[in-house]
Amino acid sequence: MDKKEVEKYLSNGAQPSTRVIRILTKEGVKMPKWVKMPLEKHATAKHADKLRKNQPKEEAAPAEEATEAPAEA
Repeated sequence: MDKKEVEKYLSNGAQPSTRVIRILTKEGVKMPKWVKMPLEKHATAKHADKLRKNQPKEEAAPAEEATEAPAEA
């Protein structure tokens, strides 16, 4: 990536998306003052009580031997 070219486009008014802003700042590209830095997102579960790790532990039932029924012809 040519940092000088990117800075030229930004100074001429190119509007980067939030993802592009994150990539460019990691690469060390100087962003203009008018570019709003994206906020850090913290993912949360909508229904945390339904998650498997939050459910009570079930005791393992002993496996019953399956008896096969004779096939009817």
